[in-house]
Amino acid sequence: MDWAPVFRPTKEEFSDFSNYIAKIWTQTKDVGICKIIPPESWKPRQAGYENLQLEIPNPIEQVGAGGSGVYRIFNIETETTSVHNFRLLAEERSKEVSSVTDYKVLERKFWSSLNYRPYPIYGAD
Repeated sequence: MDWAPVFRPTKEEFSDFSNYIAKIWTQTKDVGICKIIPPESWKPRQAGYENLQLEIPNPIEQVGAGGSGVYRIFNIETETTSVHNFRLLAEERSKEVSSVTDYKVLERKFWSSLNYRPYPIYGAD
């Protein structure tokens, strides 16, 4: 993306990420996207994500119906779940496609699975 602004904050600027976002907002609000390259000294969550005590409120299950190239997609809210349980579900489902190396086969598998469970689930905070 050549048109998206790229930012390289200092360690100090990056230490207060919310404040940094507010600072660059005027330069990004009209574009809607930007790339932020963290300082080299930054390390992502050193404690890991194993013991993260967060919940994902109402993940969306994407249910598809149709055939012959015409599908309707319905988004259904599911029960709130922990990050741990959501990860287990994602890992279980990823086993179904992790061995597929041909993207055409993977795409065919995706479209042929729209009418069958398990449906994709999306979680956001």
